[in-house]
Amino acid sequence: MTMVSVQTSRAERSSMRKRNLSLKCEVLLVIIQSLIAADIQLSDAFLSNDISLTRLSSRLVSTPAISKTHDVAIRRVSLLEAVKTGSAETSTSSRLKRTFAFTDWAKENDIKYAGIQVSSGDQNSGLGLYATQTLSPQSIVIQVPTKLTLSVESPSDYNKVMEQGLFASNPKAYRNAPWWAALSIQLNYFDKVNSINERAGGVSMKPWMESLPRVYDTPFHWSDSALAELQYRPMVEAVTLQKRLWKIQYDSLASSGSVFGSLITYEDFVWGCETARSRAFSGAYSGSAFNPIPYATVAALVAVYLGLGLGTVEQAANGAALVVCGSILKDFVFPKLLKVQKYVICPLIDMANHVGVGASGNVAFEYFADGFSLSVLEPGVSQGSEMFIQYGPRNNDQLLQYYGFVETNNVHDVYILPPLREWDIA
Repeated sequence: MTMVSVQTSRAERSSMRKRNLSLKCEVLLVIIQSLIAADIQLSDAFLSNDISLTRLSSRLVSTPAISKTHDVAIRRVSLLEAVKTGSAETSTSSRLKRTFAFTDWAKENDIKYAGIQVSSGDQNSGLGLYATQTLSPQSIVIQVPTKLTLSVESPSDYNKVMEQGLFASNPKAYRNAPWWAALSIQLNYFDKVNSINERAGGVSMKPWMESLPRVYDTPFHWSDSALAELQYRPMVEAVTLQKRLWKIQYDSLASSGSVFGSLITYEDFVWGCETARSRAFSGAYSGSAFNPIPYATVAALVAVYLGLGLGTVEQAANGAALVVCGSILKDFVFPKLLKVQKYVICPLIDMANHVGVGASGNVAFEYFADGFSLSVLEPGVSQGSEMFIQYGPRNNDQLLQYYGFVETNNVHDVYILPPLREWDIA
C-alpha cells in the first residue's frame, strides 16, 4: 500500500513538472510571436517630453490657455508669407534639384523605397513625399537602416566621433548638451567638418546634408516689426526665450576650450538646431536592434547542458527564459521606466510633411530589421497625392515657432490670453 502511494506521488510530480514546462514554453512562444507581430512604434512628436517655450510663456502671463483658433494670427502670417513667396519658390526649386543626387545616394546605401518620390506640389510649396502610384494601407514605402540615421538619447548620450573631433579638450561641455544641440553638432560635423560617417562603414553623408533646407522662414529670423504684426505677445516672448537659450548654449560650447567654435559659427549652430527641431522624431525605445547571437548561444548551451546530462529540461528552460525576459526588459521596459527618449533624424523619411488630422503615413522602428520604416495608413494614398505624417498634437504656436507655418482650423490649437489686469474692458 505504501509503495503504490509513493509511485503515485512520483508520477504526479513528474506530470506537474511537464505541465509547468509546457506552460513556460507557451509563454515564451507568445512573447516571441508578439515581438514578431508588433511594430515598435516611435512617436513622431519630437517634443513629446519637452515643455515647449510657448508653455513657458503661458506661465509668464499667469493665464490659462483657452482653446481657440488663431484666425487673426493666421491671416497676418499669410500676409507675411505672401511678401516672401518669390524667395521661397527659388529655394524650393534649388532644393528639388539637389534631391536628385540624394535619392541616388539613398539607393546606393540600401535605403529601400517604392511608390513615392520627393517632389513639390506647386511652385509656392515646399518639398514633400508624393505617391507615384496608388498606395495600399499597411504597405511599407520606405525602409532606412539605423546606421544611416542621426540620433541622440536623452537625458544623456554622446557620439565619440563628435567628441574626439570637436571637444577632445573638454568633453563634458558636449556630453551635457541638450538633445537638439547634440543633433545640431552632428549635422554640422557632417556638413562642414567631415562628411564621412565611420559608424555607417565610411559612407559620405554629403548628398543628404546638401538636400536639407539651408534657410528656415521661422519667427526666429523675423524682424521685431514682423513679430509685432502678429499682435500676440506669447509668441514674441517664446521666440525671445528661444534666442537667448540657443545663444547661451552655443557660447557654452564655443568657450569650452575646444575647436568647435573655430569650425562652427553661431549661424551654423542655429541652422543645425532648427533642422533638428523640425525634422527629428522621438520615442521611449533606446535598446539595440534584434541580435540573434545571444539566442543562438543560449540554444547551443541548452543543447550541451541537456546532452551532457547536467540538469533537467525544466532547468534549461528556466535559463533560456531569463535570457529572453532580460532582453525584453533592456530594450522595452527599462527605457520607459527611466524615461529615456531617443531622438532620430532619418534620411528620406524626414521629407514627410505634417497634417494635424488624417495622417496617411506612420513612422516605426523595425526591431528585427534594425531600421526605420514609413508605412501607409487607412484608407491609403491615391496616385499623385502627398503622403503626410503627424508630428504630434501641435498647436499653431508650436508649428509657427519651429516649422514656420500654421494650420487653418487646427483642432490642437490654443490661444493664450493676457492677464485679466491687462484687459481693456472699460
